[in-house]
Amino acid sequence: MSLYVPRVTVAAFEEHFFAPETGTYDQEGTHHEFNQGLHGRKIDFDAVKEGTRLYEEWVDVTAADLASRYSKSELGRAVLVGVANGTNRLARDTALALGGGLLALETVKIEKGNIQLSQEAIRMLMAVNPSLVIITEDIATRGTNGSSVVLSTHANRPPGLEEIIVSHTIQRGMPERLAELGIEYHSLITKLLPNYRPEVCRAKGYCADGWDLIKYGQKTHS
Repeated sequence: MSLYVPRVTVAAFEEHFFAPETGTYDQEGTHHEFNQGLHGRKIDFDAVKEGTRLYEEWVDVTAADLASRYSKSELGRAVLVGVANGTNRLARDTALALGGGLLALETVKIEKGNIQLSQEAIRMLMAVNPSLVIITEDIATRGTNGSSVVLSTHANRPPGLEEIIVSHTIQRGMPERLAELGIEYHSLITKLLPNYRPEVCRAKGYCADGWDLIKYGQKTHS
């Protein structure tokens, strides 16, 4: 596996990602209702379309981060795992960027909060028998999705597996569910953002400040 030379810095990617024209982040005056009913400013990686400069930068900074954290020999004994539906594509393209035969496995969303390895991923996990699994996730809030993938990996654990690590692009909260499982995690960008219960938001949050509320499930980009 060759030394990876990044084309963009994390700071530049962060600046481009949060630029108003990208549609990836609720700008001042707008906030979202999330699936748990909480209100907060949304970070939206679905707005990062494949083939765009921003997507290429996302892959680039992810690959560079992993290459800086793990040796060639460690990555040579690793697999990347995406988190459906957000980062299966990121795991795939990061593995291709790093080269050296690094394998990317996909997960499938069974229901909210329940994401599992696909049957093909389970078969490949057993066949490759890695010592390290790196789960690539876009956003860390409480760690719900990442911990679900961790549990699925544990349930289908190959005999040589020694460590599972979660790599986030952006940490917006405290992923206590990963901490409860004793899972190491790291993040490229830390941008801690408050979430409010609806009544608190109306009393002293974004709603109280007169910000527009976009209801859960309402599309904000094409």
